[in-house]
Amino acid sequence: MGMIEKYYMTFLWLLTLMSSVSSRLRQGYGSDLVCIEIYKLSLLSRRRFYYNNLIKKSSGKFVWILSILMIISVPLLSSSHYALAATTTGVIVPLYTYPDSTCDTVAQAKIAHPSVPVVAIINPDNGPGSSKDANYVTGIQKLHSAGVVVLGYVYTGYGSRSANSVNADIDTYKNWYSLNGIFFDEMSNAPGDESHYYNLSQYAKSQGLTFTVGNPGTDTLSSYIGTVDNIVIYETGGLPSISSLGGWYTNYDKSNFSTLSYGVGTISQSFLTSESSYVGYTYITNDNLPNPWDSVPPYFATLVADLDTGSSSTTAPQPPTGLTATAASSSQISLSWAAPTNNGGSAITGYKIESSTNSGSTWSVLVSNTGSTGTAYSNTGLSPNTTYSYRVSAINSVGTSTPSNTASATTQSATTSSNTTTSSIVLNGIQSTSGTVSSAPYQITLSNFNAGTGNNRLLVVGVEANNSPVTSVTFGGVQLTSAVSSFSNNDAEFWYLTNPSGTGNIVVTMTGSTSVVVGAYSISGVNQTTPIPTSTTNHNTASSSPTISITTKYPNSLVLDSPSIYGGITLSSPTCTQSWNINMPSAITGASSSTVPASASSVTCRWTTSGGGDLWDDVAIEVKASSSGVNTTTNTATAPQPPTGLTATAASSSQISLSWTAPTNNGGSAITGYKIYRSTSSGTETGYVNLGNVTSYTNTGVTPGVTYFYKVRAVNALGVSTLSNEASATPPTLPSAPQNLQATTGVGNVALTWDASSSNSGSPITGYKIYRSTSSGTETGYVNLGNVTSYTNTGVTPGVTYFYKVRAVNALGVSTLSNEASATP
Repeated sequence: MGMIEKYYMTFLWLLTLMSSVSSRLRQGYGSDLVCIEIYKLSLLSRRRFYYNNLIKKSSGKFVWILSILMIISVPLLSSSHYALAATTTGVIVPLYTYPDSTCDTVAQAKIAHPSVPVVAIINPDNGPGSSKDANYVTGIQKLHSAGVVVLGYVYTGYGSRSANSVNADIDTYKNWYSLNGIFFDEMSNAPGDESHYYNLSQYAKSQGLTFTVGNPGTDTLSSYIGTVDNIVIYETGGLPSISSLGGWYTNYDKSNFSTLSYGVGTISQSFLTSESSYVGYTYITNDNLPNPWDSVPPYFATLVADLDTGSSSTTAPQPPTGLTATAASSSQISLSWAAPTNNGGSAITGYKIESSTNSGSTWSVLVSNTGSTGTAYSNTGLSPNTTYSYRVSAINSVGTSTPSNTASATTQSATTSSNTTTSSIVLNGIQSTSGTVSSAPYQITLSNFNAGTGNNRLLVVGVEANNSPVTSVTFGGVQLTSAVSSFSNNDAEFWYLTNPSGTGNIVVTMTGSTSVVVGAYSISGVNQTTPIPTSTTNHNTASSSPTISITTKYPNSLVLDSPSIYGGITLSSPTCTQSWNINMPSAITGASSSTVPASASSVTCRWTTSGGGDLWDDVAIEVKASSSGVNTTTNTATAPQPPTGLTATAASSSQISLSWTAPTNNGGSAITGYKIYRSTSSGTETGYVNLGNVTSYTNTGVTPGVTYFYKVRAVNALGVSTLSNEASATPPTLPSAPQNLQATTGVGNVALTWDASSSNSGSPITGYKIYRSTSSGTETGYVNLGNVTSYTNTGVTPGVTYFYKVRAVNALGVSTLSNEASATP
C-alpha cells in the first residue's frame, strides 16, 4: 500500500470510529466511550494490528490526525463516567507484563494484607498466545500461593467476536494454565448482546473457571448485571468522581462493579475510603498511554494496605494439601487428602477432582463437586498398568480453590493382580508427591502410605531434587537404608526398607532448601536376604535425555530407575513402564519407571526430554525376587464384612449427614472405600456414590419433606461387602411461598406488597428476596429484605414495565417463588 493510500485508509478508519461513537452517544451511552475506544486501539497489548499497521507505520500523520479528533471530541463530551462496586473492596490488576518481579510485588502485597481480595489478569499475547509458556506457569503458581485470584485475558470485540473463537481461548487457558476465571475485554454495552456474554460466562464456568469479569470500560446497561460476575464500568485516565458512582449502580450490590484508573501520580486514602462504598474492586496506576497496564505502580503495596480494613473477607478456600494416590488394584486408584488449612471464611461444601493420563499436560474433570466434606475418593474402572495423575480443589459458597499438589499412581498389571505369576514379585502400589522445603528441618511427607499385603514385602522410596541431597528417610518412624544416589547435576536416590507393614507416613529429610519429588513403591515377593543385589548411577555433562543401563544378576527381578532433571524440561515416552513423572516448573522434574526382565540381562531405561534436554542424574536398582519361578503362596483374603451402625441425620432442608463404623473384619485386605446406596422407598436402594476410605458422607441437594433411605457397602481389593443396615432421614420442608403479591406505580417508583407465608415449617420467617425483570418470567435476584411485607423500588425508568416475584426466607432455606406482579411507572 502506498503512503497516500495508507493515510487515506487511516483517516477513513478514524471517521468510521467517530461515526460509530457519535451514534452511541445519541442513543444515551457513556460519553467517555470516544476516548476509551480511541485509546484502546493504541494499547499494544489490546490491538497489535492497529498499532503495527496504522500507528507505527504512519506515526507522524496519525498522531496529528488523532490530536485534532481528540480536540474536537472532548468539548462534546459531558456525561459522567462511572465506576464499579463489590462486597469487600479489593484490587484488580491488569498484569500485562511478562512474568517477572511484578508477580512478586503483587504476591507480597497480598501476603501482607490477606483480608484484601486481589485479582490479577494475565495476558500472554492478546489472549493465551500460541504456545504454553513455563514462565507463566511459574508466575501463576507464585500468585496462587499468595492467595491471588488469577484471570486470563480474552478480547471479545464489543460483541463482534464469535463465541467459538472466545471459547477456544477459554479452552486454551484451561489446558495450559491453572486459572480461576476469565476477563472478557471489549465487552459490549449495547442492548441485545446480554445473552452473548451470559453464555460466554457460563461456558467458562462449565470448564471449572469460577470468576468472570467483563470490561466495557464505561457506563453499561443494568440488563448486563448478572451476565458476568463483575463489570468494569470505568477505564480511563484520572480518578472517577465519587458522585458518578451513584445513580442506578446503587440499586445493586457493589460486588457487581470495578474501576481501572491510570495516569494517577499518587493515591488518596480519602478517595479509596469513599470509593470502597461503591465498588468491589479498584485499580490505580501512575502508568499511562500507550499501555498503562505494562507495569505495576510503585505505590501498589500502599494501595493494597489502604484498602485493608482489618476485617476478614469471605473468599474461595485455600487448596487441599497432602494429596496421595494409591493403586488398589489393576482397575482402581484410591485418593486421600487433607482439608484446606484456610476455608476462606466459608465452610467447605465439596471437592472438585481432576485426572490426567499425560502427566498433567491436560486435565479432565472426574468429579465436578463431590458434595461432601469427605477427603477421600476411589477412582474405579481404570485400565491396567496405566499411570493416572490427580489434583483436587476445595469448594465453598464463594467459589473453588486453586488445585492441590499433583499425585500419581500406576494401576497394577492385569497379569500380576493375583499372587500367582511367573515371578514372585508383586507391585502392590505406587504413590508420589512433590513440594519445596525452605526451612529446617527441610522435610517433605508422603502421607498414609500402605505397605501392602503379601509375603516378603519391600518398601522402596525414590527421591529427585534440585539443590540438596537426602539426609534420611523414615516410614512410620522406622529408618530406611540408602540403596544408591547420584548428585552430579541434580539429586536422584533410592532408599529401601524390608518387611514394612501397615499404613504410615514416609518422611524425607533433605540437607537444605530444595524442590523435591518423592515416590514410593510397595512390593511383595522380594528376597529378604539380598533385596537389592545390583545398583548403578549415570549422569551427563552436556544437555541430553536421561538414560541408564543395569545388568541384573537374577531372573524375574524388578528393575527401577529414577531420573532427575531441571524443571524447565519435561520428560515423556519412557522405554520402561512409567511409575511417576512430576514436573515442578523452573525447579525439578522427577520420574521413575520399572520393568521385569525374564532372565538375567542388561536392561536400559530411557526417557525423552522437551527441547534439547539438560543436565541430569539417573539411578537404577535391581529388586531380587524371592523365587524365580511360580509363587504358590495362597491368597486367603476375601471381600470384607459390611459396615455397621449406619445413621442418617437431616442437617438442613437440603442436606443429610451419614456416618457408619468400619467393618470389624476387612477380609484380610485393607479397606479402600465405600459405596453409598440410596432410595426414596425402604429396601429399594441402588448405587449412588463411591467414596474413599472414609466413614461419613454429606448428601447435598436433597428435596425438603422427602424421606431418603440409605445403605453402605465396604470395598477392598478382593471385592465388596454385603449391605449394611438401613438408615433414613427426612429433611425439613421449606416455608410456603408468599401470596397475593401486588405492584402499584408511584412517581418514579413501584410499590410492592404481599401476604406473609402461611407456613414457616416450624422456623420463623427472617426475610424476603425480591426478584425483578423487564420481561415476564425471567426475574432474577434483585434485593434481600428483612421480615417485612412491602418494598418500594425507586430509580425505575418511566414507561418501562417491571415484573416482580418474591421468596420467603427462614433458617431452613428459601420458599418457592410467589405469583408474578407487574407495573409500568
